[in-house]
Amino acid sequence: MERVIIGDKSKELVHCVIGIRAGWRHEPPGRRGITHFLEHGIFLGNEEYPNPDEVAYRYGVEINGMTLPEHTLFYFTSLKDDYPKLLQCFLYIIFQPVLEEEKVEEEKKKAILTAMIQESDYSPWEFAYAWGENLVFNWDFKLSLGTEEDLVPMGTKELREWHSKYYHQENCFMLIFGDVKDREIDNIIAKARIKSDGEIPSAYLIRVKKKEVKIKKDTVNVEMVYGFKIPEFDVSLELVSQLFGSCHGMLEEWDTAFDKYVYVKETKMKWNLKEGGLFFYFGATSHGNAMRIDEMFWDILNNVKITPERVELAKKLSLIEALKMKEGGERGLFRFFHRNPRLYSGGFKEYVEKLNRVTLEDIIKAKDKYLIPDNCFKAFVGDV
Repeated sequence: MERVIIGDKSKELVHCVIGIRAGWRHEPPGRRGITHFLEHGIFLGNEEYPNPDEVAYRYGVEINGMTLPEHTLFYFTSLKDDYPKLLQCFLYIIFQPVLEEEKVEEEKKKAILTAMIQESDYSPWEFAYAWGENLVFNWDFKLSLGTEEDLVPMGTKELREWHSKYYHQENCFMLIFGDVKDREIDNIIAKARIKSDGEIPSAYLIRVKKKEVKIKKDTVNVEMVYGFKIPEFDVSLELVSQLFGSCHGMLEEWDTAFDKYVYVKETKMKWNLKEGGLFFYFGATSHGNAMRIDEMFWDILNNVKITPERVELAKKLSLIEALKMKEGGERGLFRFFHRNPRLYSGGFKEYVEKLNRVTLEDIIKAKDKYLIPDNCFKAFVGDV
């Protein structure tokens, strides 16, 4: 099992994430929703721990799971003296589930079929972002928690097959932050009897044969997302995102051009296992202003001056964010993971060191390589 252990003897809490590199993006037709379903099934316990929540409550801990496009995550935070017992319980239920048919069917009716994505679950700006990601990543966010057609006939047989394929040491990782001992963790993992190998899932791509979508909503505002495919991990894109989105006034010409037409603007860098996407979001105050932004976007983007002073400020902002991650407990650890899902950086310090090695030339090269019209995908939602 790959593990990243961020040791810190000053911490009284231990934050632990166990990740399986299989998510809803890997689900083929007929298995939509199985990742989320299995995540819930894991917490139904096994012979050793028939009620995992009860075990956790004894230590004042809540154990949780999360289904992502390319990962299933299980996590907890505990006092440092208690984490060995909780980690042992956690590994046993994750890798040795029983998946009793009666409990599984009850959970499906109670928590799985009721969780399927509805368009009404999204605000207009969330919907625009979701569609921007659809176009960039070739997936469909509405399938992320499954379909009734696939879930109704799904049961323990299908869950066990999925678990057998992907829940093994070659396809999982552990991320721990706190005052922990490597040898103690090694011993706990060895006792968990985790399967040594299995399959590595492939992404199931949904091709949307267009680069722009316009979705009419009964709103005055227009939510606009410009997305760019990033085919491989490139840490300099983190600083490009900082330059354009994080500090009002950093790129004065960018702010001056757009501020009178929008009520909000931001950028977001999203990484998957092998690729990423850089997204620009504008909340335009009217249809006319949305069209003005669209007309100006490329001219402003291409003519913004990226100077050494601006790059240094972007690095300072990134350092502040990294320190917030380090001091942010469980939430901070998740932010670190989302910036680093392939675990290229083995800790907060290494993450900052990689950012600091990025040069002005690296940033300009990345911008000119990826932020081009042929690589742009647009989603507009609202009065369009």
